[in-house]
Amino acid sequence: MKTNRTQAYLSIAFSVILLIAGIIAYNTGYVITWFGIRLSGPIFFILAGLMLASNVYALLNAKKADEQATEKMFSGVPQSQGNSVAMPTGVEAPPENYEIIPVPCTISITRQKAMVGGMYKVKVYINRHEIGEIKNGENLQFTTNVLQNIIAVSYGPTGTYANINIVAVPGGQINLSTVVNKRAQVELSLLP
Repeated sequence: MKTNRTQAYLSIAFSVILLIAGIIAYNTGYVITWFGIRLSGPIFFILAGLMLASNVYALLNAKKADEQATEKMFSGVPQSQGNSVAMPTGVEAPPENYEIIPVPCTISITRQKAMVGGMYKVKVYINRHEIGEIKNGENLQFTTNVLQNIIAVSYGPTGTYANINIVAVPGGQINLSTVVNKRAQVELSLLP
């Protein structure tokens, strides 16, 4: 999830625009008022600078907050410890305690079109690894050589997520569906 970083970048952009507007205003002789209080140039720039510094600080802490949100999404899921198993391109290496299947299983996730959340992407994860993002009405396909999998989806603006346990079928295909519902929460379900 990169929701916190996105918010921090937007706040920094707003702060920079505010600083530029202040420079233009004070260079042309205007005086900026804040709740009826006239701000001198130095006071305005100190306040705008503090706002920008606080937004940069928020950006630096955002990565940690995003990692904590991802950790919450997979609470109780074993973490990868890495191994030397050669996996096909686009497939994440499983932890050593995962059982490997001889032929990859294809997983297809279709995002149903919806007005709610239509402009935001839904992120897709398998066993703690981000696989990609799905736009409104699109499909994402990937393969796995791991028998037991946890597939998760997250919707950034609201921080909601859903996950499902699946057992991969060697050489088979598993179809899933995701949608952002009217309450702006993401749902994930197994299709027949």
